[in-house]
Amino acid sequence: MSPWLLGTLAVVGLVALVLVFLRARGRSEVSLGDGPGGPELRLAYRAWLEGDREPLAALFASHREGHWNDRAFYIDQLVECFAAAGRERDVDTLLAAWVDEEPDDALAQLLYGARCLCRGWPPPTYSEERPGAPELELLERAEEALTRASNLDPRDPTAKALLINTITARGGDERRAKALFEEAREVEPSHLAAHVAMLRHLGPRWHGDREAMFRFVRSAVSKVRVGSAVNGLLAYAHLESWRSYRDSGDSSAARAYLGDESNRIEVSAAFARFCAGECKDRDTTYVKNQWACWFYLTRDRMRLQALVPVLLHTPTKRPWVYL
Repeated sequence: MSPWLLGTLAVVGLVALVLVFLRARGRSEVSLGDGPGGPELRLAYRAWLEGDREPLAALFASHREGHWNDRAFYIDQLVECFAAAGRERDVDTLLAAWVDEEPDDALAQLLYGARCLCRGWPPPTYSEERPGAPELELLERAEEALTRASNLDPRDPTAKALLINTITARGGDERRAKALFEEAREVEPSHLAAHVAMLRHLGPRWHGDREAMFRFVRSAVSKVRVGSAVNGLLAYAHLESWRSYRDSGDSSAARAYLGDESNRIEVSAAFARFCAGECKDRDTTYVKNQWACWFYLTRDRMRLQALVPVLLHTPTKRPWVYL
């Protein structure tokens, strides 16, 4: 057996193990805050579950100016913990009590809104499924809480990013989504969560199309520095485009999309631009997983091998759960 084939089998085997691990971790209470969030988030979250809000509040207070991307990353990690802890009722009770007791606490409103958004997230627009009354009520509560969080803490772009997601889920207008995106960019021009939310809103799985999505993504990438995690939007966009073909039942178009050389070249160029700089934001974990997934699907073993460390140490549920 040739060394190239052995190497390919090893990388494919690693990805298979990652998928098994993520599916198992999603059902395990041991995973509370483990992984990319780090021990500080895990400890703060566990203290919060026991009724002590101070460590969590202190953690988020220390991740503001200059650390907005890390703040958004922590929110996303917590939302995953809320859903995977096996204690969803406890989590929802604790969040409801927090916003009831401290209605002017922006962090409480932010976490409550993020949790409601996660619970009410609907299927894509081309699906035959439609959100029911419980999901629509959750989305209304999410928008109310996130709007309050944004008003209480206008500097936090994370609330604005989550509001864009709420607008997407509820089928809201594009003008408001774009206005919120620009508000987030004024605070942090490279705010990844806001960029991803806008990409999703404009993409073919929701209210836009491939042309609108790629227009936005290419423009955004052209404005950020070398090394910025926003360069990863190109991998994300191409995965979204591929998934829209696959999930709508057009398997031949999905296969052709992965084989298109121009798509491969564009993602590889963005990856090179990211690797040429330095970015210490925690949210690079997600974009590295996006790139790894794309290189896995397109059988680009050389670039996938460069991402083996992140797959070994900090795999994320998305995008692997979509395979």
